[in-house]
Amino acid sequence: MSKSNFTTIEVIPGYLGGKPFIKGTGVRVSEILDLLLSGMSRKGILREYPAISNEDIDATVAYLEAKLDIARQNQYGMQKVG
Repeated sequence: MSKSNFTTIEVIPGYLGGKPFIKGTGVRVSEILDLLLSGMSRKGILREYPAISNEDIDATVAYLEAKLDIARQNQYGMQKVG
């Protein structure tokens, strides 16, 4: 996962507990993902967080997908060794 793929996602050690957030907003990626998983629509999220855009929501989903891919790769790598 290259940093350049996630220009709207930022992690600053010590800020927001070191959790990823949408750059310039302080809105954590996990907040947006939780709302999506709870069934809130994109329009609802954009109303709740007017500082973010549809592209920011896309970036949070892509960030999660990339993290899951890395976790899967690590899991498969460990299984082959074990």
